[in-house]
Amino acid sequence: MIDQKSLDYIRHARANNLSDEVIKQALMLNGWTEGQASEALISASTAITGTSALAANPGRKHSWNSPLSVMLAVVLFFALLILSNHVVKDLVSTSLSTSGKLIINVFIVLPFLLLAFLLHYSFHEHEQKNKFMIISQPYYFVAGWLLLKLLFQVSQYIMDQNATYGVYAVLVMTVLVLTGIIFFVQKYMRSA
Repeated sequence: MIDQKSLDYIRHARANNLSDEVIKQALMLNGWTEGQASEALISASTAITGTSALAANPGRKHSWNSPLSVMLAVVLFFALLILSNHVVKDLVSTSLSTSGKLIINVFIVLPFLLLAFLLHYSFHEHEQKNKFMIISQPYYFVAGWLLLKLLFQVSQYIMDQNATYGVYAVLVMTVLVLTGIIFFVQKYMRSA
């Protein structure tokens, strides 16, 4: 953890428009290792951001999302939901077998999941990742909706094919999906 004297030095240097690289070099000239200097700059950013947020709103957690970006994320969610439902409707309305329709649904869900993961992890290492996480949320929600629809369709298919084993297969799939959802919700809530 960074001491108060170092924090004050970094804050003062940044207030004088010194770049982080210049501050890092100054710390290294005073006996700090490169790793310690980098860690100090990151810690100072967190401490400074946290201190200013608490000073502006005591007792409130800082929110990175502006009201406009939240509104646009909601609009994006509904646009993606409408788009995905139309794609599913158009592709599945063909005269395919039930298993063929399920396969098409899987290939519709995959791009949404992939895009959500790519957006999420492209900002994951970013210093202010929370600021950009709102972009991936609509994709996660739509992918989750499509996965639930797919789970229902697969469950219906299994029940129609073999009722005895279908019940067990549906229960196992439900447990797996719910476990995955809980895992991702906890991971997201913890990182937010």
